[in-house]
Amino acid sequence: MNEIKDVSKLVSAYPNPITDILNIDAKGVVAESYSLYDLKGQLVAADVIVENKTQLSTGNLQTGVYVLKVKTAAGIVVKRIIKK
Repeated sequence: MNEIKDVSKLVSAYPNPITDILNIDAKGVVAESYSLYDLKGQLVAADVIVENKTQLSTGNLQTGVYVLKVKTAAGIVVKRIIKK
């Protein structure tokens, strides 16, 4: 059985830092949904992921640091995102 040791390497979020659009892309694992939180822990965006990729418009977000959580079949991947 092939066990995935680090799911976070299978999910990419780019570009980082972001200006307008954040791309979320999963390879080798099924991505189900994402949630984006500000540093106060408030949910600012969430949606399902279709065909392991999606784009998130970030033009309405304030400049700062955000936490992206991507739910996959193998677990939750957490990434730190910077908005310019």
